[in-house]
Amino acid sequence: MRCKLIANEHNYALGPVPGRGHSHVQGVIAMVGPDGEDYWTTKQAADEMEVAPSTISGWRRKGYLDPVPGSPQRRPLYRRADVAAAEKQAHDAAVRTSGSFKRTSRVL
Repeated sequence: MRCKLIANEHNYALGPVPGRGHSHVQGVIAMVGPDGEDYWTTKQAADEMEVAPSTISGWRRKGYLDPVPGSPQRRPLYRRADVAAAEKQAHDAAVRTSGSFKRTSRVL
């Protein structure tokens, strides 16, 4: 099924649109918005980054990751590029606080 992320000032929704649809990014199905960007739910982002959904929520709580403006509060959507940037910020913070690059377990 092809669908489109339809945005207005209150929320996002999926609706059919020709020529756009779902994008398969390394096994994760992402919603493709009207701007051509991939959007992920918390679970999809966690699956792609190989972390727990609570980690994605933690990145949001710490300010590393912001949901797409207007996405539902209980089911936020994130841009793929924003999730990757949040992972890098979290990794860099772990390196700073551990005192050694060798002590961090994730390889970016």
